[in-house]
Amino acid sequence: MLLVDLDQTLVDTLYRFYLTLIEMLPGEISWLGFLTLFREDRLDEIVPEPRGVFWSEFTRRLSEKRTSMDRVYPGAVEALSAIKARKAVVTGRNVEPELIWDELMEFGVAHLFERVYTGHGEGWMKDQVLERALRDFGVRADEAVMVGDYWVDVASAKSLGIRVVAVRTGLEPDERLLMHGADLIVDGIWDVERAILLLKRGLQTST
Repeated sequence: MLLVDLDQTLVDTLYRFYLTLIEMLPGEISWLGFLTLFREDRLDEIVPEPRGVFWSEFTRRLSEKRTSMDRVYPGAVEALSAIKARKAVVTGRNVEPELIWDELMEFGVAHLFERVYTGHGEGWMKDQVLERALRDFGVRADEAVMVGDYWVDVASAKSLGIRVVAVRTGLEPDERLLMHGADLIVDGIWDVERAILLLKRGLQTST
């Protein structure tokens, strides 16, 4: 089966992320300042305590907000349609799955997936969410591949023995993705079909 992360993997919601964040922060931050902190995984430095409460509310607002910049990454639909595997969306957003289904339908990609799994009540890491997906689909970890952009996606999947194709659309440096165990790094989800073929051949590298 194929487990697909949502934000910055399947859909580009980075500007929505920025607008939601600045609406919640007490101070101001520029787009370029945001991008720097985002790339360096340092957003917690500007987030007020308690951070867990902040990020939980953030994901709720992010799921309700829309911008004209939101889009499915080009080539994503074609690549996912070509892969003959059961597919599910797995997101760390702390919201009910129904909100994610609504968004997938708006983007015109809901038909690609059988189920949606969210971090609602599960915490920031995705290991428990991924475990639930494997159990529901009745597949072993070595029969699944995770596609994600963030080190949390990689670390959560690898902790369960799931292979990971990491994508660069989340602006994470390759070094961080590899440090957490990414099996393969590609430019975007449009390369996922080719990446899975490489995994089947046993190749483990960035490309």
